[in-house]
Amino acid sequence: MRRQELEAVLAADGSDLTGIFRKASALGRYILEHGAAEGWLNQHIIALHAAVLDFPALESLLPVTQGLLREVGLFPYLESAELDWQDAIARESFRPSGELASGYLFHREQAHAFDVLALGQNLVLSAPTSFGKSFLVDNLIDVRRPRTVVLVVPTLALLDEQRRRLDKAFGRAYRIIHRNDQLLSEDMGNILVLTQERLRDRTDLPKIDLLIIDEFYKLNADIQDARSRCLNIVFSRYAPRAKQIFLLGPNLDYDVDLGRIFAKRIDSDATTVATIIHDFSHESFKRKRLAALLAERSMEKSLVFCKSPASARKLAESLIQEGIGYDLPYCRQLGAWLAEHYHPDWVVASALKIGIGMHHGAMPRSVSQQILRAFEESDLNILICTSTLIEGVNTKAENVFIFDDKIRSKRFDYFSYRNISGRAGRFRKYMIGNVFLFNEPPDPEAYQLDIPSLADPADLSDDFLIGVDGFAHDDSFRDRRARLETDLDLPAELIEQLATFPIASIRAVADKVKERLRAGDQRVLWSDRAGYEELAATLAMGWRPFAKDSSLVSAGQAAFFAFRMLGTGGRIRDYLNRIVQSSKPEGVQREIDRALRAIREVDFYVPSVLSALQLLVNHFAMRVELPQVDYLTMAETIESHFLPRHVKGLEEIGIPIPLGMKVHGYLGGDHDLDEAITTLRSLRERDYIDGGLTQFEYRMIAASV
Repeated sequence: MRRQELEAVLAADGSDLTGIFRKASALGRYILEHGAAEGWLNQHIIALHAAVLDFPALESLLPVTQGLLREVGLFPYLESAELDWQDAIARESFRPSGELASGYLFHREQAHAFDVLALGQNLVLSAPTSFGKSFLVDNLIDVRRPRTVVLVVPTLALLDEQRRRLDKAFGRAYRIIHRNDQLLSEDMGNILVLTQERLRDRTDLPKIDLLIIDEFYKLNADIQDARSRCLNIVFSRYAPRAKQIFLLGPNLDYDVDLGRIFAKRIDSDATTVATIIHDFSHESFKRKRLAALLAERSMEKSLVFCKSPASARKLAESLIQEGIGYDLPYCRQLGAWLAEHYHPDWVVASALKIGIGMHHGAMPRSVSQQILRAFEESDLNILICTSTLIEGVNTKAENVFIFDDKIRSKRFDYFSYRNISGRAGRFRKYMIGNVFLFNEPPDPEAYQLDIPSLADPADLSDDFLIGVDGFAHDDSFRDRRARLETDLDLPAELIEQLATFPIASIRAVADKVKERLRAGDQRVLWSDRAGYEELAATLAMGWRPFAKDSSLVSAGQAAFFAFRMLGTGGRIRDYLNRIVQSSKPEGVQREIDRALRAIREVDFYVPSVLSALQLLVNHFAMRVELPQVDYLTMAETIESHFLPRHVKGLEEIGIPIPLGMKVHGYLGGDHDLDEAITTLRSLRERDYIDGGLTQFEYRMIAASV
């Protein structure tokens, strides 16, 4: 039987006893002739098994679907009480060892990957979203107990998710480190969960027992952003000194030589959930249809993908107008709290009050985390999101509605489409995932992956030539680097510190710095603290080249929002009121989004640009006998929002800044984050209530620490 013949049988109508048996028989015949290694078979077998479980009249077919599940190695779906002794023994052979593994079973492909890791071998695993890769990480740490583990994640949102999971699993045996103001423990093991930028800035890791890079496809040179360059830099730096390397990411086809890291490669298309596609791409009234579908599935977890924060906002407003609403106590309380402490007209607060959550890049990170936790638990069922959630967090749902077919203004490719649709269904929770399409999906295409840190040095572009040097290179590589140093008129050490920026940007900013210093511009010759004029003039030397992805179009705009933050002392409501006070009613939501996005971008870009500029200014100032500058103090102050440093740290783990300022009174002084968390954990609910916080605010804190 050919695959086309099997798919024709599976596509035919027939969900009764005879129809299901016919499909199961065809699957059995195909497996007998071709084997069970083809991952696409899993989806059809899971769907048949789900149908049998859902309808008592099909109970007699349970041994048939169980036999098929065993053939493809999906042992977690086999209930031991329903198995004969042979199947029961086979099932138990896939039970992992380790203290964390109680009640858990590997599926066959997962067990194969773990066997490689358990032997201490390096592994590059490319597998679907529902594969169970996070458990592989946890079980590997549990079984092998490496002394120093470094887990690199692409975003702060994913960092918090991984931090919480690892702290729950290993918090008593390991120190869980996620910020660079946290020092390594000498008394216990260390698990560092860091973004590539934070790992780049650490200098205390001469040895690593286990290096893990999550979403390794972000090493791809074609992404062409600072994060990709930074990830390649840290991978090149730390891979040679790591005892074991584990790269994990989505299922994709790529041609990369892994010889430099001596890694075994496993590419698996073995899915552990079945996906049903519902096509509404030709629907005329898409918002109304979406509203109706959400109402029909109001008791199920649903993600709604939109292309941008503006699109998400408009959709939320539309659903509110359509009368979609669910009285969910936690959402109602969170919406009221956000309206009070952020803005009463903020659509995020209004949507929550009727049981609809939002998650996008223009929102404060802590608010997104509170909403995400509500969705992951039982407090929220509908979450409107953008690519910041799809690419940055391992959230799954029973239903995924792909409302837009773009990411920002560009139509997404097949790889992004699979990444979004792959959020439907969840291993061991939602056996069937539903994907609702409101536009035609992109055509299938291969994903081209080029990892500069593993490439032949002769093929490296100038942008990757500096920084990606952890592996041995030949004389031609060193000659190219030397020519680049001469061309830029900068020493190698300084260029390496700036290696996350394109060479053209470094050259442009270096020329601008020399120009300002030759002119004797006193506005850029400051230390510790700066006023608006000094900050704007300094940022102007490097803003567009070094912050080209920021929505803040000028250095003056960045400085403006930085000092607006300074003037509010953590009172976000005052900050927003001042921004929107002159806006017309129809523009209030847009201005709120813009102002909140500005906080995140000032926080991320301004410290980075100031740090880079300090290196260049001090280098060239020394040549012309001008005084050295210190921008780092101001950079750190801006990064902490001009607030006590633990308030910003608490915001990262999910405590919104207005609430962080409230609990600041319990803490006193300027503590590090670990001290703050320890103190907050030690307080009882009554302590918070007596101190003036509400029961709901206590719940927000308890969920975060």
